[in-house]
Amino acid sequence: MWYHDHAIDITAENVYRGLAGFYVSFNTLDTGNETDPPPALGLPSGDFDIGLVIQDRLFDRNGFLVYDNFDHNGFLGDKFLVNGKIQPFFQVHPRRCRFRWLNTGPSRFLELFLTDPNNLSAHHPFWQISHDGNLLPRPLLVESVGMAVAERSDVIIDFSQLPPGSSLFIENRLEQKDGRGPTNRILPAGQGNLLLRFDVVLPPVADNSADPATITHLLDVPAAPQNIVTRGFRFDRQNGMWAINGRLMDDDCETIRFRAKLPCTSVHSTEPRCRQVLWKARRRSSSRTSTSDCVPMRTVRQSPALASSSSRATATQRRYQKASSSR
Repeated sequence: MWYHDHAIDITAENVYRGLAGFYVSFNTLDTGNETDPPPALGLPSGDFDIGLVIQDRLFDRNGFLVYDNFDHNGFLGDKFLVNGKIQPFFQVHPRRCRFRWLNTGPSRFLELFLTDPNNLSAHHPFWQISHDGNLLPRPLLVESVGMAVAERSDVIIDFSQLPPGSSLFIENRLEQKDGRGPTNRILPAGQGNLLLRFDVVLPPVADNSADPATITHLLDVPAAPQNIVTRGFRFDRQNGMWAINGRLMDDDCETIRFRAKLPCTSVHSTEPRCRQVLWKARRRSSSRTSTSDCVPMRTVRQSPALASSSSRATATQRRYQKASSSR
């Protein structure tokens, strides 16, 4: 998970200025120790479990951050930061490493590849093990990971497959020209935004983590609920601001838009405490709304299954659906 300030009207600016961080938790499967016996999954741990906060920022000539509070169309920077450093390098050992990627935006969408600038035609697949809220049902061998604003993905990269002294870049190849959203065009290798350089220059060390290729199961997907309540959320633009179901946000946050009903007959009942709720989100296109507008959403409490949306599905969702249907 990640945490950040949530003050009304200045959330994006506070995150933009660096008020954000990781909150890492573990369980009996993802234990934080790669040497733990089963049912632990043996994921890379310790110094080889690294969080990377990806951001784009705009600086003035004096090196101070620039942010436009009055631009409701989104805001793009011209410098790319990872953990607060502008396009840094990362020296790694020739072994498997787990990276927790987080896109804090504030408006940029990402499609992240691994790129060798000396061989742009080469493909460098890696393993994706989670997307946003939870582990995936099984590891996926991918060439890229798509991330909307505020989304997270965990990946495993095996640097033992690279020659000593070689380098790879994390490259964002998703074209985006303004803050309203990406064009959905994937740029050729080397023509995107180079975010971070991995240098395989550290000496070999022991690797007790499990090979993702041998992990056939990470996490069970919950069964679809039967008796559910469906709620619809329609996103639209009003006077340059986002509205939900035709209403703008209340400044005082005191107006209750809907209530969740409890079906329990008593606190000692064996019935489910709460009804299952299906959220259906859609964005209405009109003459006032550009078709390129994207509406990244996330819930404050983890982690519902977003089962239906007419907005742009992430590349990860499409890829997992395709992989699942081919099994």
